[in-house]
Amino acid sequence: MTLFIVRSTNCTALVMALSIVLATPAAAAQDPAPAIEAVASADQDAQRLRHLLGVRETMADWMTGLGIAAWLSLTTTAILGAISFHDRYGFAASYEDTPCAQGTAVWNGYCEGTVWPHAIAGGITTTLYVTTSMLGMFMPDPLHLGDQDDARGRRIRVHRTLRIATTSLIIAQALLRLFISNADDWFGIERSQHFDAMQALSATHLFLGVAAIVSLSAQGAVMVF
Repeated sequence: MTLFIVRSTNCTALVMALSIVLATPAAAAQDPAPAIEAVASADQDAQRLRHLLGVRETMADWMTGLGIAAWLSLTTTAILGAISFHDRYGFAASYEDTPCAQGTAVWNGYCEGTVWPHAIAGGITTTLYVTTSMLGMFMPDPLHLGDQDDARGRRIRVHRTLRIATTSLIIAQALLRLFISNADDWFGIERSQHFDAMQALSATHLFLGVAAIVSLSAQGAVMVF
């Protein structure tokens, strides 16, 4: 009787042990969905990251090309503006002493009205720069490089600050150019009668152009060097 009880106990323990061994992998294999979903989510995140980095690289290439074009156009606009300033105002003490009044202007045909070469160049510059700025504003940064506290992150933040400065200078210059070009037609302010005031406004406009060139140059240089 005792031998039967011992054997029964041993059989019961063996059956329970086998049940535990067999049930453990079975239970693990019953619901593989969470593991599969985790792997799929990680794969999708990796694909999205690669896509965003590719978009960032493409936009950066376009920004570089358009930025150089904007710099060249801005410099050309400033040179044309300097020629117009020389003809209409220069550093003369009165309107009668200006090259336009004396017939010695570089552009005699643009002594009155809109200086179209300068205006067209300014429009091209504005278009190029606005396009470049929009690319920079909407460029994805999936690695948050601009927020990192390292040399590259600091350069990106300085670049963004300079972009705001350059944009402000270009906008101010464009508005001032619009006023100067139409002061006579819109407000009845003739250059010959208000020479000192118009000369000061034109000099300020030219200074803003030079400042915009310096700011845009620094904006590009901080990312290159």
